[in-house]
Amino acid sequence: MANDPKRPRIGELAVDTTELAGQAGASPEGARRRLHGNQPGREKARKEIRDNQPLYGELAGVTGRNFEDLRATDEHRGKSM
Repeated sequence: MANDPKRPRIGELAVDTTELAGQAGASPEGARRRLHGNQPGREKARKEIRDNQPLYGELAGVTGRNFEDLRATDEHRGKSM
């Protein structure tokens, strides 16, 4: 059966976050801005994505759309992906 969380097929992903329902909530507009932007290793990770996207990106789950979104975010921030 497709989308069976106990027997997933390759390519399917199911994440049950029911236990987190009481802890999750919306943040006020702008509250998370820059929260993750400058974590250690960020530039190294982004370089690895850049370097490996043409050959391994889709296999690793980083779709062309994901890559374009990352690139657009970096351009917006004044950096190059």
